[in-house]
Amino acid sequence: MDPLAVVEAQLGSVDSWPPFLLRFMFKLEANSRVMRKVAAFMYGKNVRLSDAVSYDACNCHQSSVELRAWYHVWDMEVNRRHMEQYYSLPLKCLAWINGKAFE
Repeated sequence: MDPLAVVEAQLGSVDSWPPFLLRFMFKLEANSRVMRKVAAFMYGKNVRLSDAVSYDACNCHQSSVELRAWYHVWDMEVNRRHMEQYYSLPLKCLAWINGKAFE
C-alpha cells in the first residue's frame, strides 16, 4: 500500500493538514527541528511508529532515526505533561503531547 495512503487513513486527507506541516513534510530540508514537528504531529495523532517511519517524507535514514528517537522519548515519559505541541486536526489548533498517565 502507498505509504501516504496509510498515513492519510489515520490522519485524514493531506488536504486537511495545516500548511506549515506540509512545508515541514514535503518542502523543507530535513533537520532536527523539522523532524521533531513531524514526529509530534504523527505521535499526537497516534500514528504507529512503523507507519510514520514507512512514510519517510524526507526519504533519508536520519529522519527515520529521529522519528524513532522522539517516539521513544514520548513513550518513556509516562508521568510528564506538556512534552511537545502538535497540531490537532479535530481541534484545528495546537495541542500537547502528555505522558500516558494523563490520557
